[in-house]
Amino acid sequence: MFLSSAYDSNSFSFGFGSSCVARCAAIEAELRYLPNYSGREISVQSEGQCVLVTGIVETERDFYRTLNIANDIAGADKVILRLSLDRGMRA
Repeated sequence: MFLSSAYDSNSFSFGFGSSCVARCAAIEAELRYLPNYSGREISVQSEGQCVLVTGIVETERDFYRTLNIANDIAGADKVILRLSLDRGMRA
């Protein structure tokens, strides 16, 4: 992984929920540097104590890559994944 850790001890804390914001930034950074990633309009936002990932991917592989990265960084019980799978994007 591009970022090996996104723990509370490694992030600045300016108030309640800032560690979730740090996790969102870490997930966005990981997805941005994935080779051959088909994600479009990917958005990672904080929803309470959870991380909400939305957007469009072209392959099941990228769907699961996104899910795995979000789960690894935020924890599987704190991820809401709302990705659309659009296979008709590539020629």
